[in-house]
Amino acid sequence: MLALAVLASPQAVAETLCFNDGAKATYGAKGRYTYVAANGRTAKGTYSGSPTAGGRVTIDLPGGRTRADSFVREGGQLYLVTKNDNRFPVKPCK
Repeated sequence: MLALAVLASPQAVAETLCFNDGAKATYGAKGRYTYVAANGRTAKGTYSGSPTAGGRVTIDLPGGRTRADSFVREGGQLYLVTKNDNRFPVKPCK
């Protein structure tokens, strides 16, 4: 079972996804969101939705910035897809 399945309730569990470049996105308990870029730069905010295959999330960042991402699975690989249709392969961090 893929670890992402536990995120059906964002209020209960945290899940961190790793990107190929070393960046990490954490969808935390109580809707907390943290993104740490490969260079160490950090962005924090809140999220709603479900970061699972077939799911969508809306992330609210400081300064009124918002992002909307979706997650799709293709050929066994999970992708984070941005509103501009950029696709980033992700996997649960170990």
